[in-house]
Amino acid sequence: MQVLEICGSIHWAVRAVGGDDRTAYRELVLPRMCEDHALYGAGNMPRVNWLLLILALSGVGGGVALWIARATEAAHLVWTAATVVAFVPLVVRVSKSLLRREPGVDIIAVLAMAGPLLLGESLAGAVIGLMLASGQVLESYASARARRELMSL
Repeated sequence: MQVLEICGSIHWAVRAVGGDDRTAYRELVLPRMCEDHALYGAGNMPRVNWLLLILALSGVGGGVALWIARATEAAHLVWTAATVVAFVPLVVRVSKSLLRREPGVDIIAVLAMAGPLLLGESLAGAVIGLMLASGQVLESYASARARRELMSL
């Protein structure tokens, strides 16, 4: 039996029927859950992603409301807090992937969020954090849907 790995956690077992590879069929093997996979702790991870999205959206919206009300210092403080809320989990995730020697594109997101924090561009950092949080929610939704579809095969 040959095992093919899809997405790092879902495995297909390919078995030859009658010894002929042309008549092989696929059989879904139960997913192996890994700590580094997006579906690990499937009950908790989407909640965390949704919480980060809500916090980022609240930070951007609250900062805009304060800016319109001419409270610019408070708006910058809210935007900076929203940036930090999105930045800290990202740094933790990137650090873990670097320790495993598996760098990814999230390094670019760390740089994109560190720049506005260092330069004092709080709105830009908050918007980048909002984009990151919404992307994570969409990714977890798509992964869960793909997993559900694969399991139904």
